[in-house]
Amino acid sequence: MYYRPNFLTFLFAFASVIFFAGCAQMVAPKGGDKDIAPPVALSFKPENKTTNYLPKKPLEIEFDEYVKIESALKNIIISPPIDEKLEVFRTGKKVVVKIKSELDPNTTYCIKYGDAIKDITENNVLSNLEYVISTGAVIDSAKISGVVRDALTDRPVKDIQVYAYSNNEDSIPYKSIPSYYAVTNDSGLFEISYMRQGAYKIFALKDDNRNMIFDIPSEYIGYAEGMVEANDSSIIEIVLFQEDYELQSTHKIINRGDKYVVPFNRPTENLTLSGNNILDNYWNQEKDSLTFWMESNRPDTILIKLSDSPFQDTIYLIRPKEIEVDTSIEQYLNVSAKLGKRGRFEFFEEFYLRFPELVYEYDVNLLALLEDTNIIPINIVKPSRPFFENLQIDNKWKTDTKYSLTALPGAFKTKKGLSNDSITIRFMTKDSSYYSTVNIILQGGKDNQNYFATLADKKGGKLGEVNVTGNDTITFNNLAKGNYELKLTYDSNNNQKWDTGDYMDKKQPEKTITLSGGIETKEGFETELIWEIE
Repeated sequence: MYYRPNFLTFLFAFASVIFFAGCAQMVAPKGGDKDIAPPVALSFKPENKTTNYLPKKPLEIEFDEYVKIESALKNIIISPPIDEKLEVFRTGKKVVVKIKSELDPNTTYCIKYGDAIKDITENNVLSNLEYVISTGAVIDSAKISGVVRDALTDRPVKDIQVYAYSNNEDSIPYKSIPSYYAVTNDSGLFEISYMRQGAYKIFALKDDNRNMIFDIPSEYIGYAEGMVEANDSSIIEIVLFQEDYELQSTHKIINRGDKYVVPFNRPTENLTLSGNNILDNYWNQEKDSLTFWMESNRPDTILIKLSDSPFQDTIYLIRPKEIEVDTSIEQYLNVSAKLGKRGRFEFFEEFYLRFPELVYEYDVNLLALLEDTNIIPINIVKPSRPFFENLQIDNKWKTDTKYSLTALPGAFKTKKGLSNDSITIRFMTKDSSYYSTVNIILQGGKDNQNYFATLADKKGGKLGEVNVTGNDTITFNNLAKGNYELKLTYDSNNNQKWDTGDYMDKKQPEKTITLSGGIETKEGFETELIWEIE
C-alpha cells in the first residue's frame, strides 16, 4: 500500500531535526590518547606583520580547533597602549580583535595574547602568540628584554608591567602612559618588542589600579639606570621595591589588665613616652612595638603622649572593667617557660621564666635546678629594670640531658602582693648528633664592602643573621636537619638593615642576592660551601 505523508507529518519531522540539532554541544571526544597539544593558528586576516593597516578593520585568527578566551582583560595586551580597551570575542574557530581607538600613523602595534587562548577540551594553552600590524610601510623590529626581581627576596616577579618612555623626563611615570610596554611572565622575564630604534626610559610598576600611571605611593616600582637603547641585544635587570612612603602611626592597642602593647607601622628610634601612673616600659627588638605597664590604682582614664618628631600621638586609656575574683579561693602567680613539644628545649637558646604580671622580687634560695638527678647552681641574669615579666636563667645547658626547675612558694612576688605556689618545670635537651654545622666561604667580594647574611627556613622565618665583610667565612651552628635559604645584603651604609630605594632621588634599594639551590643539612654533619658573590 502506498503511504503519502501529509503536511503535518512533514512539519513534525522537520521540527524534530531542528530540536535535536539544537541540543548538540561541543564536548571532548571519548577514548584515545589525552590531547596535550595547544591550538594551532592556521591563518591571520589580515596577514600577521601586515603593513599599511587600515584602522577599524577586525583582526582575525583562525585555529585548527575550537578555542576559548580566558581573562582577556588581564592576558591580552597591545603595545603601544591605546585609549580604549580591545574588543575580543570568539566566533566558530576564530578569535577576533577589534580596535576602537585611533592609531598613530607609521607605528607598529603588537597584540600579545599571553595565556588567554586555550582549547576547549583539555585547557591546553597557546603561549607567546603575537599579532603584529603597522600603520606605516615598515615593521619596527627593535626590542628591550630583561628580568624583574624582588629587591628583598631576589626572586623573579610575575605580572609586573614594564614601561618604555621615549621621554627622558624623570616625572614622566607619574603623569603619562608609556610609549611601549610588556608584562613579566612566571619567571619574571619580559620583552618589549617591535619598537622604534632609539633610547628609552625603563620603569617597572605593579599597577594596582591598572591605569599605567605611578599614582599610588604604595605601588611597587623599579627602574633602569639612565636611558636604555632599543636593539636586538638589550637585556636589563630591574629590582622591584616599595618606597618608604608611610608616615609613623600606631595600630590597635592590645590591653591585658595593667599591660598595654602599642604596635607601630614602622620602627622608631627616638620615641618618648609620657604620662602618669606608668610603672615600666620597653621596646621589642625590632623597635616597632612598645610595651608599658600601668599602676593598678590608676584613674579610670589616663592621657598618654607619644612623640618622635615629626610624629605625635595622644592615647586615651580607659581602665578596663576588672574581672571579679572569688576571694574565698587563694590566688597564685603563674610561672611558665617557652618550651617545644614534650618539653624539648634547644641547649643553645636562652631560657626565660615568664610571668603574666610584673614581678618586682624573687628569692633564689627558693629555687632549685636539677640536671638529671644532680642539684646544680642557678645563674640568674639580674633584671635591668626594677619590674620584670621575664627572668633569664643563664646556665650552660648540656645536650641530651633532663632538667627540672622547682620554685617553692613565695619565690616570686608581684607589686600587687601575688606570689607563686610550688611549681616544677621539666624540660630536656636533644642529643648533639641531632645538629649540624654549615660553613659558607664567600669569594669574589670586596674587602671594603659590608654585608649581612640572613639564614631562613623554607617558610621565610629568620633563624640567624651575621655581619660580614669582603671574603669572610659565614658559620651557622646547631642547625636541625632540613632545607634553608641564605640571603646576602649589600649593606652600603653599614646600618645593619636593608634600605629601600627612592626613584626621584635616583637611589636604588640595597642589593640582595640569594644562594642558588639553598642549603641542605643532615644530622651530625658539617657542610662547607663556596659562594661566588660577584
